[in-house]
Amino acid sequence: MGVKIVLWKDTDISVEQLHLFIVSVFKERLEQGLNFKIATSTLQGFESYLANNESYTFVALDPDDGTLLGTSTIIFRKRKGRIYGHHGLWAVKAQGLGIGALLVKRELEFAKERRVNYVESDTAEEAISSVRAHFKSGFHRAGYYSFPFTNYYSLYFRQICSDSHIRRFVFHHVFYPVRFGVYYLGTRLLYNKDGSLSLLGKGIKGKR
Repeated sequence: MGVKIVLWKDTDISVEQLHLFIVSVFKERLEQGLNFKIATSTLQGFESYLANNESYTFVALDPDDGTLLGTSTIIFRKRKGRIYGHHGLWAVKAQGLGIGALLVKRELEFAKERRVNYVESDTAEEAISSVRAHFKSGFHRAGYYSFPFTNYYSLYFRQICSDSHIRRFVFHHVFYPVRFGVYYLGTRLLYNKDGSLSLLGKGIKGKR
């Protein structure tokens, strides 16, 4: 299956069409009982999200008829003087065709062109297809969280954008696994799925 990856701004796809596509894909998560916020977002909220960030949205199109097959957005942010990319709004209609992997590959190339230090992403631990897609796209687990506006534990991923094989190996196979273990233990012990404090968390936090 041929796929063309281009920037959304270079297409005739309207913001309404893009929003509807993303919401329709994420409704599958609602059916799983996972509270993905984008699945219930309004068009106004979606437009505000894109406008308030330095975001670049890529779309995967059928080269024959221009049908929208998938989309992904990368947002560039700064932390302690370092630039990093947040990979989000990853929505692919047909799973198992490699469309998501192609989108992320193009995003990472784009990030490296901008000399980004790393690209991060997160997804629900129970969203198995999404978790697998992250691993297939070269992401590594680097954190574990429980957010107050969701109803699931979140896996946090990172991928270093460095040409140094040694640096990539150290971060991906040493530092990030240790970081993940620490966050996993802390989150599981102190927080419930919905971000509220567990009994142990209340006991510890309450003493401070």
